[in-house]
Amino acid sequence: MSNVFVGYSNQKGDFDNGEYLGGDNYVLGVKNTYEKKGFRASITPMIGLNDLGVLDFDTDKVETKAANFLSEFGAINGKIDKKIGVEDRYLNISIDGTYGLQRFPEYLSKFTDGDLSVDESIEQLLSGDLKFHIQKLYQVILLLNLILELALKRNLNDTINITAKG
Repeated sequence: MSNVFVGYSNQKGDFDNGEYLGGDNYVLGVKNTYEKKGFRASITPMIGLNDLGVLDFDTDKVETKAANFLSEFGAINGKIDKKIGVEDRYLNISIDGTYGLQRFPEYLSKFTDGDLSVDESIEQLLSGDLKFHIQKLYQVILLLNLILELALKRNLNDTINITAKG
C-alpha cells in the first residue's frame, strides 16, 4: 500500500548569543507499506524545502545581520515491525532508521568589522532505533521498553571561511 503525503512545520532555533536559525519546512513524500502475518515493513522517501531565516551576531560591535534563503533536503525512512501475539497480549519489536541530506546555500553577512562568509554545505543525518513493547488489549503494560538509538550527523563541507577586517 502506498500513501502520498504533504507536510508543513515551523522550526525556531534561538541561541543564547542572539543568533537565530529557523523557518518554514515543506515536505512531499510517499509511504510504502507491506503487511503480512503480523510483519510490517515500510519505506518512506521524501523531499522538501526549508524557507530559512538566519540572524548572525557580531560580538565585538554588538551587531546583527539577517539573511533569508531556501534550503533543500531529501530523506528516506525505513521501518520493520513484527507483532507476536497470543490472544490479547502482544510483543512488538521494531527497527526504524532514517538517512537524510540537507543542502545549505552559501551566504554573506557584512558586518562593520568584517564579513562572515558561509560556504555552501551539505549535512547528513543517520539515525536509528530498536524498540520492544509488550501490550495487552485495552491496556498498555510496559514490562520491557528497551530503546537503543543511534544518531550521527556529519557536515560534508570541508571548510567554513570567515573573513574579517583588521
